[in-house]
Amino acid sequence: MALNALSHEEENYVRMSLLLTGISQRAVRVLFDKKIPPASLSLTVNDNIKKKKLNDLRGRRVINQAQWDLLFPTSGTVDLLIPTSGIKPMSLTRYSGISCFLTSGKSNVINQAVFRLGGNAMKQECDQLMTKPLDMSSQEILIEVQQANKDIESIKQSLDLIQSDHTDIKTDMKTFKSSHDSLKKSCDLLQVEQTESRKDIVVLKSDHQNLKKSHDLLQNEQTVSKMDGERVQKDVNTLKLNHTIIENSQGLLQNDQREVRIDVQNIKSDYEILKTSQDLLQSDQIKAKEDVKKLTSLSEDPVPWNRRGI
Repeated sequence: MALNALSHEEENYVRMSLLLTGISQRAVRVLFDKKIPPASLSLTVNDNIKKKKLNDLRGRRVINQAQWDLLFPTSGTVDLLIPTSGIKPMSLTRYSGISCFLTSGKSNVINQAVFRLGGNAMKQECDQLMTKPLDMSSQEILIEVQQANKDIESIKQSLDLIQSDHTDIKTDMKTFKSSHDSLKKSCDLLQVEQTESRKDIVVLKSDHQNLKKSHDLLQNEQTVSKMDGERVQKDVNTLKLNHTIIENSQGLLQNDQREVRIDVQNIKSDYEILKTSQDLLQSDQIKAKEDVKKLTSLSEDPVPWNRRGI
């Protein structure tokens, strides 16, 4: 497949991709195998103490789920092979800085790191990668670079549209700000009215409570008055009954009084009769006394009175 000539920046992008996805990862693998041999890797990660630490890292989200699945796969065999596909492309926002990074001598930092991890052979691969011409083996990366150029042009066009939209947004923001200020003033007025309404509600609640208390008092007084009325009615009924009894008693008393008057008259009549009898008895008593005196004198004088003159 024929490819167009690449710019210097595009070549640097390809070399950086090959360095990071190829040599660097193999160098890390060498160090990892030295620290933890592949034969004992499964036993190491399944050790209780180490697994507890790994669980702690997972709980603090230092280890994500994808990394956890690599350490503890469902097959039971740890799979930490270097990925050769599915690598996320480098962000286009970092693309323009790659050329400066590689040409400024800072690429030596990566070379030295690869040398410390993988030895002199891998460092030589790094040196060769920085100078060798790119061939068709880098076809996918080259195609990606060309696509990135197209994306950059598309982004530039989109940026122009965004700037235009940004100007419109500024205008809309001014309008929105004006509307916001008006709404804020209205909101402030509403808040003031709401505050006044709350105060009025508090006053109304207080008045309502007072009215309720007065109503309760009136109800209590009405209940008491009703009870008093019932008691008065009972008293009236009792008085009526007593009045009827008194009237009946008065009739009886009048009858008794008439009978008493008759009895008094009878007693007076009897008294007159008794008085007359007493007078007669007194008169008889006087006569009897005189007769007794005469009899006494006769008993003392031997000459009868009727013979004294002879």
